[in-house]
Amino acid sequence: MELKDLVKKEITKKPPRILLYGTHGIGKSSLGASSPNPIFIPTEDGLTNIEVSRFPLATKLADIWEYLGMLINEEHEYKTVVIDTVDWLETLIMKYISLTKQGFIPVEALELCKTL
Repeated sequence: MELKDLVKKEITKKPPRILLYGTHGIGKSSLGASSPNPIFIPTEDGLTNIEVSRFPLATKLADIWEYLGMLINEEHEYKTVVIDTVDWLETLIMKYISLTKQGFIPVEALELCKTL
């Protein structure tokens, strides 16, 4: 196979996927709330001052999968999914990995990761 066979130059009609990362209080959630028909999947309790549609607080990775599954499989009006926040999502992922048989991150490392 050659380079010309692999490289394509075309416009695709897919919705944007945006990862917004920044310090506390700069307006990440507000930006998500201004997106078309947003639904929030909160992984922390930082949405106290924003009136938006939201799922209950996700406290484990299975909650995230359940909420996403509902959005995929059920009819709804939402056009934007906002996972708020990605750093807490990372913690849920690390906890899941540490609790599975295939896990390789000890639970004690979670606290160390927060200090780095």
